Amino acid sequence: MPPLHSWLIRIAAAALALQCALAGAVDFRDPVDQPFVVWPNIPVVRASDLGDYDGDRKVFADLHAAKGDPATVLAALQAVDSL
Repeated sequence: MPPLHSWLIRIAAAALALQCALAGAVDFRDPVDQPFVVWPNIPVVRASDLGDYDGDRKVFADLHAAKGDPATVLAALQAVDSL
């Protein structure tokens, strides 16, 4: 018969697995009913091309710093998508 501590480890592992199985996804959208937009056509940029994308990086940096206008950026991205 295995020692008591091995049984406790097995029970703890089973309890942890059960908790992980019951965990639900978290929705970080604020407000919750807004659409979640994914841009699947964003290309992978090679490191040698990064110098050409300074303007793009600045736009997204401004958005993250709350300095940019999301509506303007969204309109620009949609215009690029329509090309």
